[in-house]
Amino acid sequence: DVCSSDLNMKKLLLSTLISATLALSLQAKTVATVNGDSITDDDLNMILRQAPNAPEFAALEKEMQTKVVDQAVSRQLLIQNALKDGIEKNPEFQQALEIIKKNIALEIWMKTSVESISISEKEAKAFYQENLQTLTRPKGAHAYHILVKTEAEAKKVIAELKGSKTLKADFTAAAVKYSTGPSASKGGDLGTFGEGQMVKPFSEAAFALKAGTMTMTPVKTQFGWHVIFVEEQNEGGVVPYAEVKTQMNEGAKMQKFKTVLESKVESLKKAAKITIN
Repeated sequence: DVCSSDLNMKKLLLSTLISATLALSLQAKTVATVNGDSITDDDLNMILRQAPNAPEFAALEKEMQTKVVDQAVSRQLLIQNALKDGIEKNPEFQQALEIIKKNIALEIWMKTSVESISISEKEAKAFYQENLQTLTRPKGAHAYHILVKTEAEAKKVIAELKGSKTLKADFTAAAVKYSTGPSASKGGDLGTFGEGQMVKPFSEAAFALKAGTMTMTPVKTQFGWHVIFVEEQNEGGVVPYAEVKTQMNEGAKMQKFKTVLESKVESLKKAAKITIN
């Protein structure tokens, strides 16, 4: 209904505002001033975060940066106008301000509490062991290919590359020169893929290769004839602890914080006078 819709919208706006406030930096760079009030790169990034998957201000092209700054200037002028009109005396403003203050207080307290928790190597490794089932990856290969129309063309490419001392460099150059596939401009790079993601003849040939080698006979698929080079083979299985050490540390920290938080709440409840209507 309308009431629940309005409530959800207010929650969303409040959440966005709190997140943006917590993201602000004390070392923010001033980009512009409006009647003496500064507009910082943090302000600009806050505007950009309203759009999904938006880049940071510094990553934008010059023309787009100009547009964002212009939008921020307009916003700052409207803020100044709202304050001049006495919006701070509006009861709704005062109510919203109190809610925001309480939520920011809680968010910052939780943030600093998490940051104060230290995790030992033993604890991080224990968290890793507890989550092994979520830390597996499928067998994969990072491959490049050269796609041509005929077997004769493929054999010619193989003959040209056979015996190369700098196979990857020579292969990617040949892909740019000869390949008719869409990956030609990238040196034939197909990225990393798992077993079964490519058509069967291609997949079987790719996973049969050792890392750093190429197929010595052309591989036929419905797309044409391929010459395949495999840069890396990933045997799959459990991701080694060393690769996810940072994530395991953070996970263990959040797990410990949850326990600390639950204990804190229970302690506060016992000392508090609570009335539920």
